[in-house]
Amino acid sequence: MTYSYCLLQFSNRPPDDDHIIAEFNKFALKGEIGERYLIGNFVGSVFDSKGGYLTLPSQEVVLYVPPGAIEEGKRQPVYCHCNEYKYGAIHAGKVVLSPIVHCGPDGAEFERDVVLAFPHCAVNPNNWNFTALTRDKEGSWNKLPEDTTFVKDEFVFVFLDHFTGYTAEGDAKEGKNAQRRITIGATGCFHRDTWCQIKVGVWCDTGSRSESRQIPGISTSWKQRTAFCVSEKDKILITEIEDVDKGLQQLGSSKKKMIRLADVGTDKDTEVTNCQFTFRHADKPKDFFCTVSVTSDGQENIKLDLFFFPTDTQLSDADPKLAEMTNAELYRKVNADWDPRDSRVSEDLWRCLCQLLDVPRDGKKDWRGFAEKLGLEASQINTLELKESPTSRLLSFYFTMEKIRGNRLDTSLQRLMEIFVEMENHAAKTYVINYTEKASVHDSQSVSDDTVGNNRIDDETIPNTQGQNEPTDCA
Repeated sequence: MTYSYCLLQFSNRPPDDDHIIAEFNKFALKGEIGERYLIGNFVGSVFDSKGGYLTLPSQEVVLYVPPGAIEEGKRQPVYCHCNEYKYGAIHAGKVVLSPIVHCGPDGAEFERDVVLAFPHCAVNPNNWNFTALTRDKEGSWNKLPEDTTFVKDEFVFVFLDHFTGYTAEGDAKEGKNAQRRITIGATGCFHRDTWCQIKVGVWCDTGSRSESRQIPGISTSWKQRTAFCVSEKDKILITEIEDVDKGLQQLGSSKKKMIRLADVGTDKDTEVTNCQFTFRHADKPKDFFCTVSVTSDGQENIKLDLFFFPTDTQLSDADPKLAEMTNAELYRKVNADWDPRDSRVSEDLWRCLCQLLDVPRDGKKDWRGFAEKLGLEASQINTLELKESPTSRLLSFYFTMEKIRGNRLDTSLQRLMEIFVEMENHAAKTYVINYTEKASVHDSQSVSDDTVGNNRIDDETIPNTQGQNEPTDCA
């Protein structure tokens, strides 16, 4: 059997990163603390010592800056983006499992570890050896120390003390069948009335949900797409078109086409055509139907039914108002409940909990018990032993997880209090209760007129986290 080999064709390239960063730097000079700058897969803001977070919803990336990570009185611009294309393995024998996330400005350093969380495409994480990577000034990728990385559920958590590029790769554990999740997309269009063209694209599915997260009202150019699991040992996908209507003749000598899995990208927002098929009809057809069949090395097969008209419009279901929205308005449409103060915990409360839980206590009432409640494995807990403040790292991990889950700060603090109750650490529980009660009283006595850009904050009650009325007695 003869297969044709298809080179990648880029249908759209990301905006120039240097230009976007230059524009963000201008914005950061006069932007208010907490104000967001968003364009495509780039988001940035200006932070102070109270910390906060950045999110890229389409990539499910969260960057959490804990309180105290930035010096008091300092304004620190922070940004992250996923505007890179990466195909194949970075290191021989391994597979790229995550998007490439760049945090900046390059070389920015912090007093306390910042947490970067990004998804991975491993179907069975326990069967994989994960390696988190960082890129140096020369552009080479190097392995991060194991004590700087957690893999929990469908996310990789990296604890950073400076900024550069990051991703994760992996290989199968000995004797294990390691699988990863990819997405296959198919679309078609008419060309010159009597010609039909079918395009097939494949990319790493690093989303933590079965469906792809998209801006409401905007449809993808892929008319059909579905998740597909491939083994770490699989090297190629064989694609062919079946069930074509009579009268249509496929052009080209090869009826089957090969896609190398080494050519699969990690950016799921990138529309890349990995292979295409062309059909010709003697007359002008009214419509087109076919089945796209994709088979892996391991003989796993998936089929997508494709049906379209000559007059199909890609954005027929789109909300007409979306075309008039700014990037920031689109961002808020996806994240209607985000707020610049959300996930900002006071430095005093953070310090109190660290001083209390870092001290070894019987009955797992210290940071070890806290780590177990967060679901960390024994090996992960052991890596915290050598840290100056294990609790500080656990709190950063906890609030990053809460942001991934979509929880607001009041919900996260309530859950934190419940964890301390389960640990029977009543002192830690009391600190959180006092903090939330006093913050709520302060919030009820004031009317907020804070704004983000031109968008006023919702009237929804948000606990005050600006440093007023927190418990400070850590004795």
